[in-house]
Amino acid sequence: MRFSVVLAWMLGLFAVAGSVLLAASPAAAAAADDSQTCDKASGDVAIAACTRAIASRLYKGHDLANLYISRGAEYTGKGDHDHAIADYNEAIRVDPKNALAYYNRGFAYDAKGDLDRAVADYNEAIRRDPKYANAYINRGLAYAAKGDLDRAIADYNEAIRLDPKLALAYANRGKAYNAKGDLDRAVADYNEAIRLDPKDADAFYNRGVAYAAKGDLDRAIADYGEAIRLDPKFAFAFFNRGKAYNDKGDLDRAIADYNEAIRLDPKDAKAYGNRGAAYRAKGDLDRAIREYDESLRLNPTNATDFNGRGIAYQEKGDLDRAIADLNEAIRLDPKYVDAYNNRGIAYAAKGDLDRAIADYNEAIRLDPKYADAYNNRAAAYLNKSDSDRAIADATVAIRLDPKNVFAYNNRGVAYRAKGDLDRAIADYNEAIRLDPKHAKAYNNRGFAYRAKGDLDRAIADYNEAIRLDP
Repeated sequence: MRFSVVLAWMLGLFAVAGSVLLAASPAAAAAADDSQTCDKASGDVAIAACTRAIASRLYKGHDLANLYISRGAEYTGKGDHDHAIADYNEAIRVDPKNALAYYNRGFAYDAKGDLDRAVADYNEAIRRDPKYANAYINRGLAYAAKGDLDRAIADYNEAIRLDPKLALAYANRGKAYNAKGDLDRAVADYNEAIRLDPKDADAFYNRGVAYAAKGDLDRAIADYGEAIRLDPKFAFAFFNRGKAYNDKGDLDRAIADYNEAIRLDPKDAKAYGNRGAAYRAKGDLDRAIREYDESLRLNPTNATDFNGRGIAYQEKGDLDRAIADLNEAIRLDPKYVDAYNNRGIAYAAKGDLDRAIADYNEAIRLDPKYADAYNNRAAAYLNKSDSDRAIADATVAIRLDPKNVFAYNNRGVAYRAKGDLDRAIADYNEAIRLDPKHAKAYNNRGFAYRAKGDLDRAIADYNEAIRLDP
């Protein structure tokens, strides 16, 4: 999600000083002109005018502080936070009660990542001006960045109390609620932010993030679409809409959005990785691998894309490259559960069942509720002819995921190996009920019926298996 911050410029604060100086002398008139330019212009023009006005020595106290504040704000706008802080220091030196100087210096410290100093300056700005709503907003943002969401929310509450029409306070409180997992409150705050400011692309985008987290992908897509309409260069909105389309199984639209995200930001490694995952899901493994290659070139520490590329290599049958990529994913993230599970699958495909089981063991240790790892370990035990362990693992997989078709099929195979044909058939029946297109379950049920001597049913199941997978 994107956060919104507020930097204050000194707008229209030099008119009185300028009008007095205009009648005094040519030097004063020039200084007054510079003060007006400092106030009204931007960028290097404003900085040069502010510098001349400061050097004129015709301004003191509050007026001089305002010149430093304006120049500091321009430096901040250019990303030159050190020069900005130096100017705010001077503003505070000549006008120690200037809340705006503390506020803007806090903003600059915040931009440098020095959150403790930022909070200290926002504290001082609020002490100088207890009704400074924007100072509460920015202090809230600093607290949120420090992970202190409760303090952040308290500050946004106060900003809203001071100014109930401050859309930015609702938007940022929504982000804090979202980060706490309170999605309904987050959506309510985004609703209010959008009501107050219907052109706020960030609010639509962040509400889309909340809807996606709630599983409401259609509303998420609608909000990302509105964010894009308001800001056609909003790369994150294209990226997240792509993710939502991907989750709906609309891979072509997902790829189209990732394409646009990459066009807007060619260095977005995650967009390449997600596009790779979409191509992999479409079965275009070579394109998927090329996308993962580019993602990893841009970000060589992305464990997720080593895992994704490993899966693509595995699906191509290149098991050694698959294992190498999964090794790297695990090296980068030793707690990467999926990578252990996937490496286990690759080892099993190579016939190295002991290593496969070791990886499934580690996946289960890291996540004792990982149904797929139990099911995969059951398959490995089946291949080692250990039917009892296979049944135990498949049973746990079914308990954790009662819709796990593969676990029912594997447990059926294990029961058949033990000669318990009725239980085997019951499990195959359930696998077929859950997935009527599961050819292997029909084939395996056919074997069980044949073993029971029911050849007509066996032939019917074999026919169906052949129809589904010629």
